[in-house]
Parts: sequence; structure tokens; C-alpha cells
Amino acid sequence: MGLRFVQIPDKIILDVETGNLIPNDILTYSYLLRETSKAGGLFLLKTESEMAKDIIINGKPCSLSKVTKSLKRLKDSGHIERQYSSRCSKTILKTKVSKHDS
Repeated sequence: MGLRFVQIPDKIILDVETGNLIPNDILTYSYLLRETSKAGGLFLLKTESEMAKDIIINGKPCSLSKVTKSLKRLKDSGHIERQYSSRCSKTILKTKVSKHDS
């Protein structure tokens, strides 16, 4: 298995430090970052249930409630935008790594 590196923006780390986000939100954000980059970097079209199955913690899929709460915190903090439809949801990353972060 190859190594993968993901850069997390300073704004998200600061929100964890101030209590607006929790450490699990970094895991969810890094998943969104990886998946949106696979899809061209613009957005991700997946349901919360599909995301929960994809996010593996200790060899098991993440719970749907953890993903739902994490997405809500990320949205409320202004880091993502969610557009809902009957089939799936469109998730857009609003906070990205800038030259200042790297």
C-alpha cells in the first residue's frame, strides 16, 4: 500500500482548536478532499450513507450519524456547501489549502 498525504487547511485546524469542529471532522474533510480530487476537484455526488460506507475507521465503516453530524458542523462552519436532491447530495469544498497554508 502506497503512502498518501493530504493537506488540511489552517482554517479547519483552527476550528478544531477553538471547538467549532471536532477531530472526527478532519477525517471527514480529508475524505471529501480525496474524493472530490478523484472527481475532478469540483464537487462530490454521494449520499451520506455512501460516504459512511467509504470512511473506514479501525477496519469498519464509519457510522451514518457520525458522518451526518460531521457534515453539518463543516457546513455550519462554512467549510463545505451541501445541495440536496432526491437521489444524492452535491458536496462542494469551500475551504481549500492556499499558498499561505503550505
